[in-house]
Amino acid sequence: VLRNLLTFPGKVYPVNLNHEKILGREVWRSLGAIPDTVDIAVVVVPARFVPQIVREAGEKRIPLVIIISSGFREIGKYGSDLESQVISIAEQYNIRIMGPNCLGIMLPHQGINTTFDPVSPRAGNIAFISQSGAIISTIVDWSLPEEIGFSAVISIGNQADLTFEDFLKYALDDPFTRAVILYIEEIRDGTRFMEIA
Repeated sequence: VLRNLLTFPGKVYPVNLNHEKILGREVWRSLGAIPDTVDIAVVVVPARFVPQIVREAGEKRIPLVIIISSGFREIGKYGSDLESQVISIAEQYNIRIMGPNCLGIMLPHQGINTTFDPVSPRAGNIAFISQSGAIISTIVDWSLPEEIGFSAVISIGNQADLTFEDFLKYALDDPFTRAVILYIEEIRDGTRFMEIA
């Protein structure tokens, strides 16, 4: 994930308790230790640590947390309870949650790739929103030799907070997007989805 974010022209702050440097970048011991304002936190730690990180993000006033980590609703009751705890903390701090159990987001026009996919798509005008990270990896790999570009590639994961409807609305308002491709396994609010579509 960090390697993919190194192409982002903005600031990137790795956070890790066990290292002083990762890929040549200075590492911070916590979100709170970062001296600047942070727009997005990308979380790739075991699920049991995620609630504390979301709380730290709230204390740091980070508005969006992308949770790549798995081990939530998709594994049963324990994971479902953990996911509910994460959402409860996020609501206390007015944080939006992408995922958990998602691949992340790729915004080629902005040089953003928060995923662990080893390749990034070229920039284009198609927003691809998918519940499946595996489908995203396959399509992105296929798109490169076909010279097809994307305005956004979005993996929604468990939709614990942000849903297909939210990302479809994002695509509607995005000046780079001219078409949308959806790979859907679950719609949370069918009426809202149809209104936006």
